[in-house]
Amino acid sequence: MKKILMIMIGAVILIGVTAATTVFITQSTNTTTGETQNVSNEDQSTANENSTATDENSSTSNQPISQEEAEGIALAAVPGTIIQTELDEENNSLYYEVIIKTDTDIKEVLVNVQTGDVTNVTVDFDSLTDAQETEILQSLVQISKEEAEEIALAEVNGSIVYSKLDEDDGRPVYEITIQTSTNMQEVTIDGVTGDVLEIDIDD
Repeated sequence: MKKILMIMIGAVILIGVTAATTVFITQSTNTTTGETQNVSNEDQSTANENSTATDENSSTSNQPISQEEAEGIALAAVPGTIIQTELDEENNSLYYEVIIKTDTDIKEVLVNVQTGDVTNVTVDFDSLTDAQETEILQSLVQISKEEAEEIALAEVNGSIVYSKLDEDDGRPVYEITIQTSTNMQEVTIDGVTGDVLEIDIDD
């Protein structure tokens, strides 16, 4: 009888242990599943934040640059003094045209409004008024008109008929017309260096 009782007690204990183990495993599985779900939700939240940040950066990068930013970009490409800045359209794109006076000439810098890229740098006087052109040329020259005339007469013997300050590819030049014994000649002198650039004989 005692033996049967001991067997029954052992069976009850075994059943209890098995049930407790099952409950523990179930709870652990539920906890792990919950943690996995939380991690998944956190990953999704992070992905959404990254997507939002990317959209914001994309939106910011599509913003047109301001005139002040364009002028800073232009001066980085061509150091000098800004004379004027205008907004213009070329090939269906908007550009800032920034006119800059350097130590030796005048340059026009085109800056793309959308990208901020410098697309072209050219020598330009066309966008200036006559008064602006004269003022800038006079500020660029390193030799006087009298000195330029002396240089021209040293090259061509004769008498000066006419001389003026002009520009050639954005650089200041003196154009000096001289009457010789046989013809008229025009001597072009670099207004910065004093070099003789050209002698044109008028037949």
